[in-house]
Amino acid sequence: MDSDTNTSLNIAMLVIASCEKPYYCDMIMKYWVPYITFLNQNTNIKVLLLFSKEEKNEKMIQHLNNIELTDNIRTYDVLETGSVGQPGCLEKTVFAFEEIFNSNKYDFVLRTNLSTVFLYDRLIHFLKDYNVNDKLALGRITEHCSSGTGYIYTMPLLKCLLDNKDKMLTDANKKRPDDVASWAITSRFCRPFTTINKFYYSLLITKGVKIEDCIKSEYDKILTDDYNYMTIRLRNNSRWHDVLCQQYFIREYLKIDS
Repeated sequence: MDSDTNTSLNIAMLVIASCEKPYYCDMIMKYWVPYITFLNQNTNIKVLLLFSKEEKNEKMIQHLNNIELTDNIRTYDVLETGSVGQPGCLEKTVFAFEEIFNSNKYDFVLRTNLSTVFLYDRLIHFLKDYNVNDKLALGRITEHCSSGTGYIYTMPLLKCLLDNKDKMLTDANKKRPDDVASWAITSRFCRPFTTINKFYYSLLITKGVKIEDCIKSEYDKILTDDYNYMTIRLRNNSRWHDVLCQQYFIREYLKIDS
């Protein structure tokens, strides 16, 4: 790991994963599996899909093991039940943070979700100019949270967050969205640190426009914007449209079939 020159950044990409809904399974199979395979072969970006040890996830976990992606999945003994939209996410995030920090392999850790697309080369381009020894928080960050779409910490900032793990894993915080809970602890107990804001692009399907044409038009905007965006947020009314957007990225940007 060359921390001084940043010529070969090592990035851990943590993805909150579940088969709670059928379209989540499609996102994993049609986007994340080919994307992870590509990243494993071509980059120093290590993706970890974070699952809970629940029956609904067993078939997917077994399949990922069968296709030799065992090293890209993690399972945790947490329940995806509760009153918030993403229960269990905070615990999975913290457990994975600990593994990444203790491995001493990585310069940056990125936490995201199944429905986000990262332009991997732009991610590397964006991060290469920052000092990995500084306490940095990067991504779509507001006063109250670091967006679950994708936030990035350097290891010095991650260490501070983990030093306050007990404050984060309270019953009250477990009932909050994990990006809100983790940012509340970071902003309160880890100062001083530097925040670098990087906006994402929200790709939405336009009503009345042929879906394929709309996706192509949106991607054309993103890919000609001179590196303004590295993250594509997908949150269409139909989550199946999100899957189509991800497949387009795999097919047209990476030039591989999914």
